[in-house]
Amino acid sequence: MRPGYRTYGGAMYLTDDLKHVTKIVLQGTAYTPSDPEFAGALYVFRSGGVYEAVGGPHTVHAHYLDAALVTTCIREMDADHPFRRLLSPFTIASLAVTFGANLSIANDGAILERFGGFQPEGVKMMVREWTKRWRMESFADQLKRKGTAGLSAEAYPYGHFAEKLSYIFDKLADDYMDEYWPTDKDVAADAGLQAFFKSYHDLFPKKTCPNPPPPTCATRATLRSMTSRFMFAVTAQHEQTGNTADSLLAYDAGFVSVPAHGSLKDLASLQPSKQQRVAVQYIQGLTSKHAPSLYQADPKDFQRFLLPDCDPSILKRYMARLWRLHTEVSGFKVAHGIELRPMSAPALDPIDLKIAVTV
Repeated sequence: MRPGYRTYGGAMYLTDDLKHVTKIVLQGTAYTPSDPEFAGALYVFRSGGVYEAVGGPHTVHAHYLDAALVTTCIREMDADHPFRRLLSPFTIASLAVTFGANLSIANDGAILERFGGFQPEGVKMMVREWTKRWRMESFADQLKRKGTAGLSAEAYPYGHFAEKLSYIFDKLADDYMDEYWPTDKDVAADAGLQAFFKSYHDLFPKKTCPNPPPPTCATRATLRSMTSRFMFAVTAQHEQTGNTADSLLAYDAGFVSVPAHGSLKDLASLQPSKQQRVAVQYIQGLTSKHAPSLYQADPKDFQRFLLPDCDPSILKRYMARLWRLHTEVSGFKVAHGIELRPMSAPALDPIDLKIAVTV
């Protein structure tokens, strides 16, 4: 961090039911709900958490390593290759948004450096750390690896519905592979697929990414993992982390920086300056692009991206699964008194999610 800005990082302790915070620890000092500094400590901790979410899974993963690199690689493929056709709707505006965001936000001399508390090396450290964490696995497989798969909607709302969406992407990949690559042998023999995986693998920085995508694709399982992970990253992961930031920025923009001179007893003293608030609004205005919703009642606009001989029932079944997920998410919101508005928790309604990275 630059001089004059508070260092991020800390720990939050919760009750066993995960509904109440018992204390916040910042730089070795604990604050409980009865302390006059508690609201300020919670604000600082939350600001660091938002920076982690926006910087890591949103920017480095969804924008850079998933959307930007995949879009670059599929556009090197033959225009009529089935894999390029399937992923193309999920890449709308991806490069324009990421290029603009990189120039205005993360580059040397850009907004994070000029109006934030981060030194350029701090931003680079964040990029390296989240590149290290990248894995080519579906979200459902990620939950299994972390031991949080199969939890109920009450126990883990985001994970429960995100796992369902991940399986919907898995099923879309399976149905599509049945059309063009019915066997592992068909996958391994497809020169276009092998060229894509080689290009994608070679773009990953080897020193900082211990789990890059494989340089070849020999099985349907590998192709499914890549497809499902990409679709989830540019839709649910991107929108959920971005919406978290947007919601907090509407109130405080604290992820940009927290002044060191501010007192934890006085929230107003921790707020960013007017210039920093304007900078955040400038970021949103410069990088925001429109994209269609993930769910399409009439899939004809999606179908036109696919080859003319592609079975239209594939997309009809896919949209039917998304609609069922929408009804389940809506029912959960009603049952738990959650406001029925776009991107309200658990922020996984296919009608609200966009089909590609947009901001």
